[in-house]
Amino acid sequence: MPWLADVARIERAWLDAYHAADAKALSAEALASIPRERLADTVLRPHPATRIARSRFPAVTVFAANRNDGPVGPIRATGAEDALVTRPGLEVFVRHLPPGGAIFISHLVAGESLGAAAAAAFAESAEFELSANIAGVLEAGAFTTAHQER
Repeated sequence: MPWLADVARIERAWLDAYHAADAKALSAEALASIPRERLADTVLRPHPATRIARSRFPAVTVFAANRNDGPVGPIRATGAEDALVTRPGLEVFVRHLPPGGAIFISHLVAGESLGAAAAAAFAESAEFELSANIAGVLEAGAFTTAHQER
């Protein structure tokens, strides 16, 4: 069970997110109000509950299978899976991230600009889709505010 430690990290991220401070999530309207030419210089502040878990194994699939009420059947997923763990309201969510998503969000959480985070994600994965990932972090409530890099 080489994925066990990674599943445990997702469990720990879930627990940390559950106990994190409450904060209002960044709205799509707030991000859309930033002029297009300034978006690359925009820095997002992470929600206190935002966590990333990376795995070389299908840890998100294993985690999800073990969270269901029914019996666990065979897991057919293979390969690496990354998770975004958030709690924008009262419920913790674990989302499977698309290619490049974990590196993108990790750079944003570290305080880098949208432009720098996107460049890092494109460097890691040619399949990275910027607009889908921005929509995903907004939907997940992973960030609280946006401001211009100084």
